[in-house]
Amino acid sequence: VIHSIPSLMPSYGGPARSVPELCRWLAGHVESVEIISSRAAGDREEPLSMESVQTYFARSISIKRLRLAWSAQYRQLLQDRIKSSRPHIFHDHGIWLQTNHVAVNFAHDHSIPLLISPRGTVEPWALHHKVWKKRLAWRLYQRKDLNKAVVLHATSSGEAEQLRMLGLTQPIAIVPNGVNLAEPGGTENRDGSGERICLFIGRIYPVKGLMNLVEAWSKAKPEGWKMVLAGPDESQHQEKVEAAVRKHNLEDSFSFVGPVTDAEKKVWLKKADLIVLPSFSENFGIVVVEALNYNKPVITTRGTPWEELLTHKCGWWIDIGVDPLADALAEATSMSSEERHQMGCRGRKLVERRYSWPMLASRMHEVYQWMLDEGTVPDCVMRN
Repeated sequence: VIHSIPSLMPSYGGPARSVPELCRWLAGHVESVEIISSRAAGDREEPLSMESVQTYFARSISIKRLRLAWSAQYRQLLQDRIKSSRPHIFHDHGIWLQTNHVAVNFAHDHSIPLLISPRGTVEPWALHHKVWKKRLAWRLYQRKDLNKAVVLHATSSGEAEQLRMLGLTQPIAIVPNGVNLAEPGGTENRDGSGERICLFIGRIYPVKGLMNLVEAWSKAKPEGWKMVLAGPDESQHQEKVEAAVRKHNLEDSFSFVGPVTDAEKKVWLKKADLIVLPSFSENFGIVVVEALNYNKPVITTRGTPWEELLTHKCGWWIDIGVDPLADALAEATSMSSEERHQMGCRGRKLVERRYSWPMLASRMHEVYQWMLDEGTVPDCVMRN
C-alpha cells in the first residue's frame, strides 16, 4: 500500500500525525506500506514519520501563510516508487492541493485501486473558507478527482454524510483516528492544591473558535484556573486572540505556549484538569481522543462529531457560541477534582473500546482486502 499526503510537518495539523500512526499499525497486516510526501527546501520543521514505515519526500515550494505547496518532483517520485513496489492499493489523504491532484491522477492512470481520505477538507466551514477558489477548483478538477476513488474514507459519520451531500456515491469506509493507549501510571488525578489548567491544543486558527473561548472565559471567570493554548500560530490569528485577551483584561489567566512536540503534548495532557476544543468545524478532532486517553474530560462543540461525550458522560457537547461555552466552562470548573476525574475515567474506557490504533488499522486492512475482492463488505463500509 502506498499512502500519499501533502505534508508531514507538524504545522500541517492532525493528518501529519494520524497518517504515519495508521501506517505503522498497518505494517503488521500488509506486505509493505510506504508514505510519499513533500518537503520544502529549508523547512525548519522535522517531518512526523515513523522508523518502521519507509517514507519518501519530494522537494516542494511552500507558502505556509496561504497553506499552498507545489512540487515539480512529485510525479517522478510516484513513478519511481510504483515501479519499485508495485502497490496493490493507493491511499491519498486530503484534497485541493497540487500533490493530491497529481497523486489521484497517477493512481488512476496506472489502474491502481484508489482510496481517498478528505481529512476534514469537505466540512462546511472548510468549504466556505476561500469559497470562490474552492468552487472553481471543484468545477475544474476536484469533483472529477473524488469520483476516481473506488472507496472514500471518512473519520466520522458526519463527514460521510457531508460526502453524500456533495453528490458522491461511492462506498464510504467510516474509520476514525486512534491513539496509542497511555500508560496507566500517567493518568492519575492531581491533588487539590495549586492552579488548575484548562488546555487547548491545536492550531491557532479561526476555525478553532478561540475568539469565542476568550469571551466565554471572561463570562465564566473561573477562579483559580489558567487557560493554556498550545499550538502553532496560523495566518497570524494569534495576534487577534491576544488582542481579545487584552480587551477583556485576561492577561493573567491566559498563556500561549506556542507549538509543542508530541512529548510536550503528553506532558501538558497529564498536567491539564480539563480540555476544551471550541471549534466551528472538525471532521474528527483527535485531541478529544488524546484527552480521554489521559482520563481528562472534554468540552467541545456540535461542530465536532463527539456526541459520545454525552452518551458516555465524559464531557460536554455543546452548541456553538459564547454562552453555551461559558455555561460549560462554569459547570466544569466548579466540579470537584474527583468528579472531573471520574468523567475522564469513563472517557478512557471509551477509548479502549473504540479508538485504539491496532483495532482501527485492522479495520482499514479489511477495507483494503474488500477493495481487492479478497473479503466480504466490512461493517464499517456505508453503501448507497
